[in-house]
Amino acid sequence: MQERIRIGPSYNQIGVHVRCGGVLANTPEGATLVSLPILKRIPNMIVEIAKRLPPEGVFVFLSTDSNIAFNYLNHTVPYTVKQSSLYQIGHAEFDPNDSIVKRSLIDIFLMAESPYLIITSGSGFSMVIREIGNHSIVHSIGAPYNYFYRNGSMDLDWLQRYLNTERVEKMHRQTV
Repeated sequence: MQERIRIGPSYNQIGVHVRCGGVLANTPEGATLVSLPILKRIPNMIVEIAKRLPPEGVFVFLSTDSNIAFNYLNHTVPYTVKQSSLYQIGHAEFDPNDSIVKRSLIDIFLMAESPYLIITSGSGFSMVIREIGNHSIVHSIGAPYNYFYRNGSMDLDWLQRYLNTERVEKMHRQTV
């Protein structure tokens, strides 16, 4: 309840769940859902939904497993992007500590209250949010599971803007 008050009323909220996985996730894993090219399409999806809403007070509530995704959307979306400030970002399957599980539950309930929703197509978490909420508009980010690309096809220059340099340099050494 306190987190809802801090974030703002749900009637102004566009809920966005971005499940990255892969190298974009805070805890990298073998499967990628939202890759870099897919992530770059999300700001336009948000703007298209926001055009249908009264402009005053609109904000994005983002649930993600990636600080990179948060930083990118925070810099490219023309609306305030908010996240829960409680507990740690992550994916409970790959880093099942108490903090990540608590954060996931908070995100599910705050996202379920979104009248306008953008979810990740291959994510069970997104499906739960969609099913327990009552949404006016639901759009899906087409993001099927893919297994990791290590062939140097990542846009490392772009990634460097939204991530710390040491991690990018380490990834570059692995792809070369």
